[in-house]
Amino acid sequence: MTFDIRVLSTYGPRECGIATFTGNLLTALGNLTGEVGAMRVAAIDKDKLHYKFPVDLVIDQYNPDSWKSRTSAMLTRAVETENPTLFVFQHEFGLDPEGTGGPDKEGRGHHYVDMAEEISNTGAFKRGDFVTLTQLHTVLTNPNDYQRRTLQELAKYSDALIVTTSSAIDTLASVYDIDSSKVAHIHHGIRKRDSSEHDRLNVKKEIGLEGIMLSLTLGLKSHDKGIQFGIPSYAKVVENSFTPEQRENAVWVVAGKCHPEFVGKPYDRYQNMMKKALERSKLKWCEVSSFEEFKELDVRKYDIVFLDSFLNETNLIRMYTASNLMILPYLEQEQVSSGILADTVGSGRVAIVGKSVYSVELLYDNRITPYEKGLIGIGDPHARGFLVDPGKPSIEQMAKAIHYALSRGPERLSMERRASSHGDSMRQSYVANDLMNLAKWCRTDKQTPKGRGPVFEFDHNSLYERAVSKILAARK
Repeated sequence: MTFDIRVLSTYGPRECGIATFTGNLLTALGNLTGEVGAMRVAAIDKDKLHYKFPVDLVIDQYNPDSWKSRTSAMLTRAVETENPTLFVFQHEFGLDPEGTGGPDKEGRGHHYVDMAEEISNTGAFKRGDFVTLTQLHTVLTNPNDYQRRTLQELAKYSDALIVTTSSAIDTLASVYDIDSSKVAHIHHGIRKRDSSEHDRLNVKKEIGLEGIMLSLTLGLKSHDKGIQFGIPSYAKVVENSFTPEQRENAVWVVAGKCHPEFVGKPYDRYQNMMKKALERSKLKWCEVSSFEEFKELDVRKYDIVFLDSFLNETNLIRMYTASNLMILPYLEQEQVSSGILADTVGSGRVAIVGKSVYSVELLYDNRITPYEKGLIGIGDPHARGFLVDPGKPSIEQMAKAIHYALSRGPERLSMERRASSHGDSMRQSYVANDLMNLAKWCRTDKQTPKGRGPVFEFDHNSLYERAVSKILAARK
């Protein structure tokens, strides 16, 4: 069975995590030549960017008429093809604005649902030749009415929802009352898997970091990335753990621009907060604006280097490969997906990360909840990294984890091996296969006559009906 694929998402050159995710997914799907035909993207745009193939439609994010016309165009083109069409929605509340209100009205729109409903209605005349899968990039445990209703309606009009954590399936069932059979867990794919010490040393030499113990933070910067708490934490290690020679041979690189949506007064407050944190830390720091400038820098003069640039794929992989430790003090505990953390694990690197739904599952197999207190990972033979509490408590916890990771090489390398092993199941090729298998199952299910066997309705007072009802109630 061969599907033509139509994706609704942000897409490069837009600088956005979901755009990067979609680009990597399409690259992997493109290798499935027997199952995937034409691939096209309807790109959600807000800056009038210029898009290249496979983008064939551009949606003005703040224009409801644009959403409607592009939906019609997608359906017209899908109806004309001989292959069945797989629609893949990358859903994020912030990409769905209300009316024409602009950025302040984001996250209150109905465009994704309207599009899914229209595809569902048109698909009824195509005998199951349309399949719609919606990838959820945010699943909140305490949603407001709009957020709960939106995911419920997406579940209604999609053939399946996709989440990157198994715990999100339980959340959708208990909080959103969405049938678990409608939800699939597919890993966030990873860019690169190469934890060879030989490659690490070679890359360090190539980019001017030979002999340097590299701590690293990657990704678009914003308040909820927690870097403002990482600064005093790293300062504690520099002051209390490093000898002068060790200080000279260690650096923390914070690479990435501020998030494009992070503007105005919140941005100004963030910059002021970062400036004060750096002043209080008494660390030596500098900022460079390009990867080439970074390569020429003598990092031994600094404790922290801010690389203010959106890194391309090649340079991202270089940084992952060269790193010894990833510092990700995220503040959002309900985070259900992180490409940076997924790539860290997939690259066989050790992360110190704020506790969240995603990090607890990825690094600790859900053996704790995101809300349990205290530093996790030191001396644990199963952990794939370190988990810290978000915010101020993380300062002291991160300092302990950094000290432990940098001073105990064998233990850190054991963590790397565990991370690398877990990353095997997260390769993009596997993710693409899982996605296509789900699409094929959904299409077969839609075309299979229902009612092949009776459904029994037992007396609600019967022994086992009471027992089953009690179990179901306890899950909510």
